[in-house]
Amino acid sequence: MTNIKSTSDLKNVIQQLELQQSAQLTLMKVEFYSMCERLKPINIIKDTCKEVYSDKDIKTTITTNLLGVATGVIARKIILGKSHNPITGFVGVLIEKFISRGIMKNADKIKSVAGNILEKITSNNG
Repeated sequence: MTNIKSTSDLKNVIQQLELQQSAQLTLMKVEFYSMCERLKPINIIKDTCKEVYSDKDIKTTITTNLLGVATGVIARKIILGKSHNPITGFVGVLIEKFISRGIMKNADKIKSVAGNILEKITSNNG
């Protein structure tokens, strides 16, 4: 800071400080609104989902689990149909869990076999 020797110097310094204060206040407001926007629950969920889906390992795990569960549900429906018997329902849940776990544990092997089958089909037709 410079030495102030006159009232005009003092007024200039005050004016510069007021401009600086105004600029800093504007920046603080922008940062505040930006932070409020980032902290909205929907934006937190969106950001988390983007992070999850950008991670290949997590994406593979989610896909494998969904595929396992869906396969188990479909297998139960095919094997048991629309039975309302509680014992059959219990057996259906066991079948569903067994198949789902089998798919999830052997996902890499299943992908490999499916890839080989798909490769053979496409090479025979090509």
